[in-house]
Amino acid sequence: MEDPPGSSLGIEYGTPIFSEKLLRTAVIPIGFSDGLNHAPPLGEVLVSGQSVPVLGRRSIEFSLLDVSLINDVEIGAEVVILG
Repeated sequence: MEDPPGSSLGIEYGTPIFSEKLLRTAVIPIGFSDGLNHAPPLGEVLVSGQSVPVLGRRSIEFSLLDVSLINDVEIGAEVVILG
């Protein structure tokens, strides 16, 4: 999805992110109930083989990604968790 400048982004709880530029974001169904750290630093994941940052705080079941630099990302794209 595209989030215009000034959008408030976040999943469930924690401090929201306010975008300073147009962001393309993706939600993945992996959160801290799956063993991922839910507090910063959140690091990066690979989407279609490209490194992208994780945004905000993870929820129990979801994580938010910045996929702005991937032109052809689609629903169902492969995501690889690093670490």
